[in-house]
Amino acid sequence: MSDKILFVDDDENILDTYKRLFRKKFNVDTAKNADEALDIVEKKGPYIVIISDFRMPDMDGIQFFYYLKEIAPKSVRIMLTGFADKDTAVRAVSEGKIFRFLVKPCKPEVVEDAINSAIKYYNAIPEELDSKTIDVYQPDVIEENKSKKIDIIAEVRKSLKKDDIILPALPDMQFKFKRLIEMGSDVQIIVDLLKQDVSISSKLISLSNSSFYRGLKENKTLDKAIQRLGLTITRNCVESIGNRSLYIHSNKKYMEFMKQLWEHSISSAYAAQLISEQISYKLKNDAFTLGLFHDIGKLVLVQVISELEKKGKFKEEIKIEDILETIKLHHCEFGAVVLRKWEYVENFVKVCLYHEDLHKGLQELSGYSVNELHVVHLANNLVKRVGYGESDPLAEDLEYLESAQYLQLNRLIIEKIKEMLVEKMKEDKEYLV
Repeated sequence: MSDKILFVDDDENILDTYKRLFRKKFNVDTAKNADEALDIVEKKGPYIVIISDFRMPDMDGIQFFYYLKEIAPKSVRIMLTGFADKDTAVRAVSEGKIFRFLVKPCKPEVVEDAINSAIKYYNAIPEELDSKTIDVYQPDVIEENKSKKIDIIAEVRKSLKKDDIILPALPDMQFKFKRLIEMGSDVQIIVDLLKQDVSISSKLISLSNSSFYRGLKENKTLDKAIQRLGLTITRNCVESIGNRSLYIHSNKKYMEFMKQLWEHSISSAYAAQLISEQISYKLKNDAFTLGLFHDIGKLVLVQVISELEKKGKFKEEIKIEDILETIKLHHCEFGAVVLRKWEYVENFVKVCLYHEDLHKGLQELSGYSVNELHVVHLANNLVKRVGYGESDPLAEDLEYLESAQYLQLNRLIIEKIKEMLVEKMKEDKEYLV
């Protein structure tokens, strides 16, 4: 009777049934919703097994388990779901670290068997594991890979500290343009600045004549191009064109990665912009720019590691797989560093820092930044699902992501955004991609 089990369901009749069936076999507690369950876990935990219904008001089972990972990382999680939700539940395993899901209606012996399996699993979990390694514990592999990654990132940090390597600067035109926008400068002053860059001017004029923006007459001047596009679209284009040069790499080893990274970044920018147009929440920073820069740390690390290789700072050749894994692990941190160097506001920096760790970001951010973090988180995952730059075929259904639910975007709206994104990428590929 020492095995503590918590059942969570908004139907009190079902909870009473669980109590009656299992009170003689387990130490059973119940909660009528996710908020009450989190409170019970904090006050009466730890629980060996926590079983939650998927469909609940305010916070569903996936969201509940997501938060549960932080306060009860060792508790084994089982989700009950209706048949219609089965595919979604399977894809949601990684998000909520769900041990098993059961399809309702579920026989008592099936539930009991799942609980017993979960108890055995709980008792097999080493004490030192946290919620991030609980499902993939392979000590030898982890330690071997960890040492390689630390060598790479340690050399990067050491070189930056000694100024052996200089972080990339924001392109000069983009820096000046950013300052004029922040100062609220007159449109004519902005036009005069952009006229100094033939490449940007010609692409803005070409874009203003595309089928999406085209007027009755062909446009041949930058002034009219900006009038036609508007200041927001102009700003997005300048940032895109200015940043594109940063993603060109002469080393064949990185060419394909940089190509994919640029495609992911520009499509994330469009996705963030489209998402922002579909929500009622206000954003303080520009959604397009937030999306464009969310993975800038990957660019920085490629440039720094490549430069260190040229200078012979590594004792032996490093496999591209190890480099990419290091970039994946540390890009948020280095992205925040370079955005501070480029003088972006701190809330902008923190959205970049936490876009891969939504829960931690929500602990650090407040106000408009919370909205911006959710927009970027959803945009990043949506683009992966569509397959721009990097695909993520195993990702869960997007409408069940916490960011989608926070922004109140359902399946139909998300599908609409995906369609508009694909159309937008096709439309602007000639000019920006």
